[in-house]
Amino acid sequence: MLVAITVLCLWCCYSLLWIRQRHAAFRDGVSPRGAFAEDTLTPAPGLLWLFGEGGHTRIVVDTSLISEPERARLRRLFPEAEIREVDFSDPDGGY
Repeated sequence: MLVAITVLCLWCCYSLLWIRQRHAAFRDGVSPRGAFAEDTLTPAPGLLWLFGEGGHTRIVVDTSLISEPERARLRRLFPEAEIREVDFSDPDGGY
């Protein structure tokens, strides 16, 4: 019983940390620069919906502003989203 409760608590802490990191990615305004998300009825990954977390269908990323490690971080934080990379500085490569 103690082991089951411990595993449940660890899972809850992991899920809440993941949610906090997902929210911080867009709340900070610094990370990720040049990205925005489109919200529709996409379910959140895993069981994050149990905590009221919603999903993102698509995250559009300006490749001229965000580094590859930051894009990899977004892919990890938002596995349900399509990460669309666009170079907004290129007049012909827009959205």
